[in-house]
Amino acid sequence: IYPASTYVRGVDLTYPKGKRYARADNPTALPAESTLCSLEGGAEALLFASGMAAAVTVFQAVLSPGDHVVISRIMYWALRNWVHSFGEQWGVSVTEVDMSVKKRMNEENEHGHEEYAELTAALATERTKLVWIETPANPTWDITDIAAVSAQARKAGALCVVD
Repeated sequence: IYPASTYVRGVDLTYPKGKRYARADNPTALPAESTLCSLEGGAEALLFASGMAAAVTVFQAVLSPGDHVVISRIMYWALRNWVHSFGEQWGVSVTEVDMSVKKRMNEENEHGHEEYAELTAALATERTKLVWIETPANPTWDITDIAAVSAQARKAGALCVVD
């Protein structure tokens, strides 16, 4: 564990392994990131100090002004508020959709289709770059069918992220 904001320097005054400052790149997280990457079979993994920090990073990395994002109608209030407040100020349009399994089952019974109709409508624009799922959703614990939503997102050319 590296508790300091600076690290021991080498004889030539360089930082070991290229690390400069704890807030930006603390080496304490490296073993955990490496382990997560191996377990998930990924290229890289990143740890964040909070869920909000991780979520905001995804939104800012994937979206640009003029893009469209589809979010779950039921989700963590602070993130939904951030998406509407800062995302919309940044020029990203936002559509909230009920992606609960309960909603999908009701649609299947009424209309006989397997896709989320409301999601299909929200994905109609080519500007949609991201579909954000929260499951189980905070605070109601609604469940989303990840496979169904991600298939619809993929079909529309959008990235699907699950929180």
